Amino acid sequence: MKILIRNWILYLLSICGCVLFCMNYTAWFSTFLLLLVMILPLFSLILMLPPLFCIRIKLVAPTEIVRGEYGIMYIHVEGKHCPYGLPIRVTVAQKNLASEKDTENRITNTILPYPVKERCLQPPFWYLLKLTGTAAVPLSTEHTAVIRGRLISFCMYDFLGLFLLPLPRVSRKQCTETVVCPIPRKPDKILRTWDQVQSVPVPTQRFSEQYEIRQYRPGDTMRAVHWKLSAKTDDLLVREAMDAADRSVMITLERDPHPDIADSIHDTLAWYLQTLLSHSTIRCVTVVWLTAKGDLRTETVRVPHDAVGLYRRLFSEGIRQNHPGASFDSVYKTADIGFHIDKESYTSDQRKY
Repeated sequence: MKILIRNWILYLLSICGCVLFCMNYTAWFSTFLLLLVMILPLFSLILMLPPLFCIRIKLVAPTEIVRGEYGIMYIHVEGKHCPYGLPIRVTVAQKNLASEKDTENRITNTILPYPVKERCLQPPFWYLLKLTGTAAVPLSTEHTAVIRGRLISFCMYDFLGLFLLPLPRVSRKQCTETVVCPIPRKPDKILRTWDQVQSVPVPTQRFSEQYEIRQYRPGDTMRAVHWKLSAKTDDLLVREAMDAADRSVMITLERDPHPDIADSIHDTLAWYLQTLLSHSTIRCVTVVWLTAKGDLRTETVRVPHDAVGLYRRLFSEGIRQNHPGASFDSVYKTADIGFHIDKESYTSDQRKY
């Protein structure tokens, strides 16, 4: 807005100068100069129409990034079949969803797209002019969070800088979502809430130290024959490899609105997921937490890549403060192994898992 006011003041001063020149010098070109200066805004608006309807804007941001890494959200400006470009003012908003109060920062950038030649693949293989321009907006990756970016406004200046018109072919519904993932760090104290593992042997086709003895059946490999026991019993016996049944793990999570404490809790959660999912006997890990409204939320992680979806949902939910540990009583004993994570997990004595 300050640029428009400055340009209008300069334009009005130029008209006043032309009027004074016309009053003191009555030749024909003084009147022509005054009329030319007065109709310049109209010509500027007419020349503004081609790029106004050709320009499109696209937001691009990484879907996930590790906390502390440098992340950028790009604003791409593109347009085809236009030989010149005009300055474009774009305002984007970044909203942090993991803090106690959602904060939104607005960033305004001025982009001047420049024309480049693009070879057309269709006959007669002409070179088409294409406008392109890019602006970079840094992401705030200091704390674990979900950062949502969206377009607020997108306008184009004319040649004289007197008018600022919105781009009609750009959608306001564009948005990006970046998950700032935690860094896995082993806690000082590991709280195992319960452990009710019952190792039930199940048959397997791979080698195992656990096995059962049964009679030989047609098709069994001779490598599985237990020769010593077969000689004693005078019967052909084989080893059938057995594995312990897969186990499920549940993690109850207490959260804290303070960013530093929340980062430590999330780092501990990431270490739990990384460690537990590396065990071949762990079937899945279920994470339970409370929202700001007091509702229980659960998310099941079966492979490491599922953790990103867990973080996206976890960081998007509000934080309930001062919730009692008894809130998780309804979900206890529903898994084979249970762990509990709170802000005391990384400040107490050290124990090994």
